[in-house]
Amino acid sequence: MAFYKIVVKRQDGKKDNFEIEAETQKQAEYEALRKGMIVSIKKKSDFQLWETGMSPAERNTFLYTLATLTGALSMNDALFIMQQNFSGNIQKVCAKLSRLLATNEPQDAIEKIGQPNFPPPVIAMIKAGASAGSLPDALREAADFEQEMTTIKKESGKGMYQAIGAFILSAIIIFIVMFKVMPWMMESPLLSAMNVDISWLDPFGNAALYSMLVLFSLFSFFTLLSIFRNIPAISNAADSLIIKVPIYKDLVLSKMNYVTIYQLSRLIEKGIPLKVALSKTTENTQAGKLKSNLQAAINNLNEGKEWSDAMETFSPMDRAGLRASTDATKISRTLKDLSLQYKNTYQRAVGRVATTLFFIGMFYLGVAALLLFAYTTIPVLDGLGNGLQ
Repeated sequence: MAFYKIVVKRQDGKKDNFEIEAETQKQAEYEALRKGMIVSIKKKSDFQLWETGMSPAERNTFLYTLATLTGALSMNDALFIMQQNFSGNIQKVCAKLSRLLATNEPQDAIEKIGQPNFPPPVIAMIKAGASAGSLPDALREAADFEQEMTTIKKESGKGMYQAIGAFILSAIIIFIVMFKVMPWMMESPLLSAMNVDISWLDPFGNAALYSMLVLFSLFSFFTLLSIFRNIPAISNAADSLIIKVPIYKDLVLSKMNYVTIYQLSRLIEKGIPLKVALSKTTENTQAGKLKSNLQAAINNLNEGKEWSDAMETFSPMDRAGLRASTDATKISRTLKDLSLQYKNTYQRAVGRVATTLFFIGMFYLGVAALLLFAYTTIPVLDGLGNGLQ
């Protein structure tokens, strides 16, 4: 596949500029002729360090627009109109989706495009909604979901970035003061002659650096753990560790749990049998503890056991609530309430982590300021004191 930059002249005489992804130039020309007379066509360079994909704002625009248009038009017609009226990443995704629709259902075509244009939670929401019977509603729900998640991250992210920046700045200041500024000052002829000794400050500086190193190691470990849970072969083991860390568990697992449980509730709400709903939800769920639980729930149904007993990621109270739900309506309502709990849990976790990181960053920034003052001022004061004696 390659991208072609194309200029066409429409029937009204105006020119359109856009890009088309195609296997050959002839295929690109065929696609372009649908929009007007070709003025120029040029293959773009294949060199690209990485694919950026749609930003959250572009993805929201894409999903909302497609949801609105598919309410009255076919998917192909909607994508054709969008290709004419959008540029950049949205236009590229529309072109890819148009080609994939020839051999795939819309939700499957979106899944094939995948990341970085469509993150797994968004794909899961779209597939669940489409299975429940309405693709426009599924697209709109996916857009609403991501907008909520983006708002949560935006509200807390600013504080997180400031805290991380303060932490890094503190480490740099302490390191430079201890290992660059102080040796230079102590080697100066003036302080050397005054016989100044401030080695008693070193344990405080070392303690600050070592504690920061420990915190950085923990942060790196948890970051790697969240990456490892996306690898199917070790996702269960990673989730088993994550579940044991309270706030981190809420931060990493709650968002996907919200998406998974919400889509299960939507399928059951639309009258899809419980076993079929569980199977479809399992297909759309990332590898990990929750997916294993859903598979075990299907096995319980096949063996005539209570399916909710297999949901070990749920609390005993939540499992009891599902066990007490005797019909599809009650099960759907209980699951929807549970999904909202996970969403709120995720929101609280993001807020707690942001607050914790903020205080850690500010604490070490204060420590760095004190050490900077101590290492640069005390030697001068001691030197002056020794000189007066």
